[in-house]
Amino acid sequence: MEPAIGKGAFVIVDMRATTLRTGIYLVGVGDELLVRRLSRLPGGSSELIADADPRWRYALPAEPPADLELYRVVWSGQKL
Repeated sequence: MEPAIGKGAFVIVDMRATTLRTGIYLVGVGDELLVRRLSRLPGGSSELIADADPRWRYALPAEPPADLELYRVVWSGQKL
């Protein structure tokens, strides 16, 4: 997610958020965790975008799949 969140950074997520908004999310798929930018689109759908490579995009339907976990990142920090 560089440059927004650097490699090795700590993140705090809001696991209570139920409404998807444009922002940065921790995405859980199976046993994998990814940090991605979520962008809301007209019509209720969304897309996940990797900041490091904006060509990496994943379209989400208005109702995301049940096996996809989305947690909104509310804070990040790292050692200087």
